[in-house]
Amino acid sequence: MKIIASILLIFGLVSFGLLLAAGTPPSQGITSEITGVTIGDDKIPIVTFTLSDGNGNPLSMDEVQSVRFLIDRIEQDPETQLTHYVNYFTREVKGIEYQLQGKTMEPALASVNQPTFEGGQGTFTEVKPGTYTYTFGQALGDGYDPKLTHVVGAEVIRGPRSVAANPTFTFVPAGGDPPVTRLISTTDACNGCHREVEAHGGARKRVELCVLCHTPQNVDGETGNSLDFKVMIHKIHSGEQLPSVQAGTPYYIVGGRGDITDFSTIAWPQDTRNCTTCHTGPDGDH
Repeated sequence: MKIIASILLIFGLVSFGLLLAAGTPPSQGITSEITGVTIGDDKIPIVTFTLSDGNGNPLSMDEVQSVRFLIDRIEQDPETQLTHYVNYFTREVKGIEYQLQGKTMEPALASVNQPTFEGGQGTFTEVKPGTYTYTFGQALGDGYDPKLTHVVGAEVIRGPRSVAANPTFTFVPAGGDPPVTRLISTTDACNGCHREVEAHGGARKRVELCVLCHTPQNVDGETGNSLDFKVMIHKIHSGEQLPSVQAGTPYYIVGGRGDITDFSTIAWPQDTRNCTTCHTGPDGDH
């Protein structure tokens, strides 16, 4: 039976703190934690976070390559009670021509607005060695409701992209406990099969971060396929068993440089009805 190898190209999941690439000494690693987020009447988030190496020593901003943040709210359907993430920031991505089996393929969509990180026009301020705040350069737009559950995530890179941390923080801007949460799967569940998968050059390592971009808003412009986490992951793990694949239509996703990842031959090495293999989060029964 074939093992899911292609998924290693898509998602990277590891505990929030430390990632050490193979052979990286702890002093060159990176840990990061988001310790608080506030949003005032101006709708501008202010994030407090920490930076340290693998030995716990504080790092300066000059010792990291980049720190980027994104923010989502969780919306709930009043009838079905089902939840989904909505990312506040999107960017227009144009569909491009790509090569498939020697044939030039036209994009399914001329352009799409894909969720993304905040643009980085904000301001970093040192609170004390290893502790900083980041004030977003953009206010949150339509749909902001301080009573909803919000999640802030970060991509923190030190040196090569594979030395990275992905802290997340769940909160309600108005205060109090989150009215709803959405943690269907966990990093540990994914790494139970994949050891330590990673994506986008190695910098994305936690399912809790992946879901903040892979929302229902996200679509692959080249194929028109949904990049919503729940849709894409279920299809990837079904692979060769997808009715569309069995009918002769391959299931693939095209990357930003026209790179194709074909999941049509993937076979999950157990019964795909074993939902609890992946659905191990506190909201796994959703």
